[in-house]
Amino acid sequence: MIAGLEALDAGTFDAEVEAYVAKLAASAPAAVRLGKAAWIGATETPSLPVALEAMQAQLSLLTTTKDTAEGIAAFFDKRAPQWTGR
Repeated sequence: MIAGLEALDAGTFDAEVEAYVAKLAASAPAAVRLGKAAWIGATETPSLPVALEAMQAQLSLLTTTKDTAEGIAAFFDKRAPQWTGR
């Protein structure tokens, strides 16, 4: 799987990208959306403390989503989560 800045062999590139995209597609949409916002906010700030504050704000929002509650419930029920994107 793609990890960090790993170099991929040309013969396995497409399969690795497809596997990574499938993993993202199976993730909670709210978490992906807020993670993307956190990344953008962090990369547009001039300093690490400001970037960390922006990321913390997005993480705080994530804890209030229905997807977070569903993920926790699914974990304890030992079942696959049913994401809603909310």
